[in-house]
Amino acid sequence: MDEKIYIYVGCAEGQFETENHEKRAYANMYVLSPVSTYVSDDYRAKGFKAEKLKCLNAAVWQDLTPGELCTLYFDDKKTVMLATSKGQMISLEP
Repeated sequence: MDEKIYIYVGCAEGQFETENHEKRAYANMYVLSPVSTYVSDDYRAKGFKAEKLKCLNAAVWQDLTPGELCTLYFDDKKTVMLATSKGQMISLEP
């Protein structure tokens, strides 16, 4: 299976209030990833899709710079546990 490469474009962390008025921490990263290569009679896609991904904590992206290509490692709940740089950048300048 081919390794899926992502383009890291940003992050957000903070706290939100639950229905029980408890504060809970969150850490999300934003990436671009290739769309599915699946093709059928009524589906085709090409290019990239934007994704908001839940992360274990802010340390996941601490060594990444927006525009950096990376590999992501997920747990069984689809939470990003680790992000490693591929050592390449994509310019995000307009």
